[in-house]
Amino acid sequence: MKQSLERMKFVFSAIGVLVASGLVLSLGSLL
Repeated sequence: MKQSLERMKFVFSAIGVLVASGLVLSLGSLL
């Protein structure tokens, strides 16, 4: 149970980084 929780946390952080970088890139292209 603890291992899957750690894995989910890692997946969510990876997705967050991808979304954040995507937002920065789209904002940069707009500017």
